[in-house]
Amino acid sequence: MTLSKYRLNDQARFRHLGNEGLIIRQDTAEVISVNDTGAWMLGKFQEGLDLEQTTQSMVSAFETTLEEAQQDAASFTQEMLELGVLVETSSARSGGASTTRT
Repeated sequence: MTLSKYRLNDQARFRHLGNEGLIIRQDTAEVISVNDTGAWMLGKFQEGLDLEQTTQSMVSAFETTLEEAQQDAASFTQEMLELGVLVETSSARSGGASTTRT
């Protein structure tokens, strides 16, 4: 299983306001609105949770199935990557050791 962590792009600012989240891309002057679930996910990424941890948390927070949470989380994360809102900070395989060559 791959454990991917994400963070906001350095040029993106995020605020959770009421039932939605607003993202401002400073480099493009874009304003992007996300629903409450998207805002919640961005908050979890800001807390340092990886994609798998965020997905697991979605099951209880939104009373959904694991399969639906996985689909929604993957779709939302991919869209935010494509919009330049998120950047991947790490990706590692769970269940084993990893090495880095220099």
